[in-house]
Amino acid sequence: MEGALERLLGRPVQVVALNRASADLVHRVLRDGKIVLDRDPAARIRFEVRRRNEYFDLAPIRRLYRRYPAPATAVAERVAEPRR
Repeated sequence: MEGALERLLGRPVQVVALNRASADLVHRVLRDGKIVLDRDPAARIRFEVRRRNEYFDLAPIRRLYRRYPAPATAVAERVAEPRR
């Protein structure tokens, strides 16, 4: 499918099953993507509303997650520091 769309549009295309994608990815696709097929507009709108709500509900957790380094990252940084 991607190859056919790339030939038709003349540009790189990535097809993603949004019903299985992360909230971040769905948000970026809804914000920046283009709808190429919409067989059931009511179902699409329900999906968009549900997934946007999920994205914004997770915003406080996402901010905390991005503020602090992951434990593995923190350990790697300590190991990489020169010993005194």
